[in-house]
Amino acid sequence: MQRIAAYGSSAGGHLVGMLATIAPEDDLGMTDEVTIRDTRPQAAVCMCPVLSLPRYNEEFLPELLGEEWASDPERAPLASPEYRLTGAEPPFLIVVGDADTTTPLAAQQAFRDALEVKGGLAQIAVISGAEHGAFYGVTSQPQKDALPFVERFVATTLKVQ
Repeated sequence: MQRIAAYGSSAGGHLVGMLATIAPEDDLGMTDEVTIRDTRPQAAVCMCPVLSLPRYNEEFLPELLGEEWASDPERAPLASPEYRLTGAEPPFLIVVGDADTTTPLAAQQAFRDALEVKGGLAQIAVISGAEHGAFYGVTSQPQKDALPFVERFVATTLKVQ
């Protein structure tokens, strides 16, 4: 049994969300060099992630996706983990600060709810006082507050001692 968890924060959380929601039969990102179709991890840890693109400020999308993708109403949803959900995704842990105005709790809850409707699992951990980008490291108080959630989720999900 493989035990792989993917971890990312902010735009990295978006990449983890994409990695976890691109189904093996989806050709997004496929090239001749890619020989493995199913690249989904067994667990996804997303810190203040961007998971539901249409729920964010429109000025934010070109910054994340580039102008060409962000302005195309048919392409932009392809880059949104929420719109790729099938229910076959691995469990998610979403960590967000209650002071995060860039990727607010409401957007994280909407992703969790959409995943659960499809039959998937997601947990949300809210860290008091944490702003966007607070989880780049392990030394600040918000980072220390987040670590037990991450450790417990990974240990439980991947059955690691």
